[in-house]
Amino acid sequence: MSGGGHSSVKPKSLLAIITTLTIYLGVTINLFDIIKDHNDSGDTNYSYDLKRFNKMMARAHNTNKEYKADSIYQFKDEYFEPLLSLYRKKAKGLLDPTRKRFRSGEKPRVLLWSDPFIPNFWDAQLSHVQQDLCPLSCERNTADAIVIYLRGARSANVVYQNLSPRNPTQPWIMLTFEAPPRANSIYKTNYREFNGLFNRTMMYRYDADIRVPHGFVVKRDDAMYLPSTWVVPPILADEHMDINASEIKNITNSFTNNTSNIEKKRKLVVTFISNCQSKIRLNYIHDFQQYAPVEVYGKCGENICGHSMYVDHRYIPMEDPCLKIAGENYLFFFAFENAFCTDYITEKVYNLLYFPIVPVVFGSAKYSTLLPSGSYIDASKYTPRELARKLLYLQKHPMEYKKYLFWRYYYQPSTIGGERSLCHLCARLYDEDFYEYNVIEDFRSWFVIKSMCLEENIAF
Repeated sequence: MSGGGHSSVKPKSLLAIITTLTIYLGVTINLFDIIKDHNDSGDTNYSYDLKRFNKMMARAHNTNKEYKADSIYQFKDEYFEPLLSLYRKKAKGLLDPTRKRFRSGEKPRVLLWSDPFIPNFWDAQLSHVQQDLCPLSCERNTADAIVIYLRGARSANVVYQNLSPRNPTQPWIMLTFEAPPRANSIYKTNYREFNGLFNRTMMYRYDADIRVPHGFVVKRDDAMYLPSTWVVPPILADEHMDINASEIKNITNSFTNNTSNIEKKRKLVVTFISNCQSKIRLNYIHDFQQYAPVEVYGKCGENICGHSMYVDHRYIPMEDPCLKIAGENYLFFFAFENAFCTDYITEKVYNLLYFPIVPVVFGSAKYSTLLPSGSYIDASKYTPRELARKLLYLQKHPMEYKKYLFWRYYYQPSTIGGERSLCHLCARLYDEDFYEYNVIEDFRSWFVIKSMCLEENIAF
């Protein structure tokens, strides 16, 4: 990966497809406020009113200046911050994408290899890149880097056969969206097979060369720099409770003085689970149900709503009927991960943040780096019985419950749904250090051992 010429890679397999990744970003966004309108049938529709939003936020800033100094306002999404900083620079005209010429022009080019290659799946994964929503651009054809999807890698030999001859200046990047127990679920190849194959990593872990977030949370002031479809402002608690904005003296009073019956009307807990192989979370839920109710939707529960949602479904969280039912009819949602591995977090946490419902998280991620203080409850800190007592207490004490919704006035969660933002990939391709010599000699140790998964069995 240091020195050498710029020879091209010609995959021998039709499954080794060169994916178009051409992007230019023109960021335009309006900050919207979502108002609840009731029609004659009693259904709820959401419309956008920028004036009301700005007026309400001005009031909030004037009456709650001390709140901004609190720890909740100091939150920064450490995973998303590097990409957000590029959007800020681009919006201010400070982004200089110049670098030495790449293999075939002024923009880096990347080849995405997977066996099998599923067009719908990858079209969804790369939608942000293909829709020109990234701050830095990359293209197709002769590749500056090759991304190898771990789930579709049968063996190191198959990869070499399809991608040889290997150029030493061209990093091979391991990509996975899953934790070790399911990352190679098609072929179940022993991970030792990939020792010495990869130069760089692209996954959810914080120590990966390229991070792949399933979502993010940013301050409202920063949301203006991002594509408008990524950050639709969340429903605020007062709107959900039918509190007229003109009657709100300030945010604090609206939370502490308006004791709506909404908590009494909404059920306690909801969750969506269709992967029934993760016994850790299912056992926790089973024990929890001995003390308090939780309604489980999906293949692992008795309730049915829609179908399992994957990235290629391209669902929009605030429009999905099942997520809407959950967000409007429950106080809490269990965002319990299917694997307990270092830093592993999925879209489960972000899918319902648009709605005024409190997430109860359960996994091995460092949630304090991903979510604002006071916006969630970490189930790992409680026994099932203790958690049940806490949630039942909050159900009976609306003022205490509403404190978990404070953050919504100052932050915006992502609304990208099951899609992942792969813009981090294009950004790293402009980094000179990314091309320095590096080989992951013991891939199994880096990927499996360092992930410290709590699953009972990892076959590979």
